[in-house]
Amino acid sequence: MNRGGRASAAWRAGRPRPATLAILASLLWILGPLIGDADWLVTRDGTSIETDGPWRVKGRLVVFELPNGTLSSLRLSLVDLEASEKAT
Repeated sequence: MNRGGRASAAWRAGRPRPATLAILASLLWILGPLIGDADWLVTRDGTSIETDGPWRVKGRLVVFELPNGTLSSLRLSLVDLEASEKAT
């Protein structure tokens, strides 16, 4: 490692420092649930509904939680399950 305020050879070569990688990994870990945890329900009329986590079929209902935490449901007859699985 060079001293005296000079950049190391690895840094000049364009490789990030281990501390930079640790910060980036931490940000991805924190933001990961916000970025990639959404599932989608698609209704038969084409409307997409974002859900917080997976939706479940319970009898004649599709039960899900909205991103704001509200527990919700739709009649199964109103939901396009195949399109919902593809969207998710």
